Amino acid sequence: MQQPNITFGFVQLAGFGNQDFVNIRQAQMSALDLNNVGCAVAIDIGDKNDIHPREKREVGRRLSLSVLKMGYGVSNIASITGPMLSHVSVEGPHLKVSFVEGTAIGLHLNGTLGCTTCCNELPFEYQINDHWVRVSSMVIQKDEVILNGAGLAVRLRYNYEPYPECSLASNFEPNIAGKLPTVPFETQVKQISMIDNDIWTES
Repeated sequence: MQQPNITFGFVQLAGFGNQDFVNIRQAQMSALDLNNVGCAVAIDIGDKNDIHPREKREVGRRLSLSVLKMGYGVSNIASITGPMLSHVSVEGPHLKVSFVEGTAIGLHLNGTLGCTTCCNELPFEYQINDHWVRVSSMVIQKDEVILNGAGLAVRLRYNYEPYPECSLASNFEPNIAGKLPTVPFETQVKQISMIDNDIWTES
């Protein structure tokens, strides 16, 4: 390779019709383990009836953040991605979703390009007793999200579906990063139980 340190960027597959690209999207993100690699998340601006999203300018804007920050050393970019999952913790009957520091500033719900339900259908689902349940109530607390009634979940996923209609996004404006969507994810929830009233174990 003639330029081993060149900046490389990719676009995560956008939402499209009933095509289940969730596992491919997850696999794409493993490229971020490499040096000088960035991505543009496009889960919120896909076209339900066209595999080629219309919002190409916005895709290009998001992709340019990686190039500007890593390739050209532009320092005043708040983040090159939207909120990225850090960890999920059990808070009594609820779940608390925390994101990588600095990626979830101005966290808010935001309809996707084809939204018809105006975020009445939240983008989180949790698994319990071998089936998935849509989260019906959540609260945004600064850069974290509380999912009400999901405390017994064994797994949690966000926008892990072919064409979600609601997304969770950061808002870095007036910073150059602007608005960026949360990266789709699926993760295990580590349940904590009390034994003999004083010993805590994870399961």
